[in-house]
Amino acid sequence: SELASAGLDGRALMWDLDRDQQTLLPPVAKSLYALAFSPDGRLAIGGYRALKVWDPARKTFLLSFTPLKNIISSVAWSSGGDLAAGGWDGNVKVFDANLHQRPTYTLPSQRRVYAVAWLSGNKSVVIGSNDQNIAIWDVDSKQRPLQLTGAAGTTKAVAAEQGRRRFAQIADDQYIRVWTESPNPSLL
Repeated sequence: SELASAGLDGRALMWDLDRDQQTLLPPVAKSLYALAFSPDGRLAIGGYRALKVWDPARKTFLLSFTPLKNIISSVAWSSGGDLAAGGWDGNVKVFDANLHQRPTYTLPSQRRVYAVAWLSGNKSVVIGSNDQNIAIWDVDSKQRPLQLTGAAGTTKAVAAEQGRRRFAQIADDQYIRVWTESPNPSLL
């Protein structure tokens, strides 16, 4: 089993807990804000003007998206291996399991993405931003995302419970909200 950490110093570290080994990854960005492991062990790292995916088996980056306009503040893998990455430029970028870029969704002006998570079924991403709303974006459709209102302030984190069809949101107002996923999302 593996563990990873990253910080504002721009360093990303991985630990192989079974072998008690630590690996310092090559430079990613000036500062790092997000990381997540894929189901097959790849590590997505988001930072200042950078999004990279590290393959620990090959000890190399499989994806290097730089320079970006702003900070990548959240990354999430679906259970099928798709990657979503959200940033302060208001964009959510999606890559398939082979790291080919899929559609990009841009939030309305002046909004930052702080959190992303894949909902069960691997077709939709829940997006937390600084506009007191969360959005549910069906990646394959051309429709505008469904907007849900409930928080006072910026949504700092979202998490989906795979198989249970619900997700959670935490915002500046210090409340945790749990939502049902479908067909019409609502607070529990």
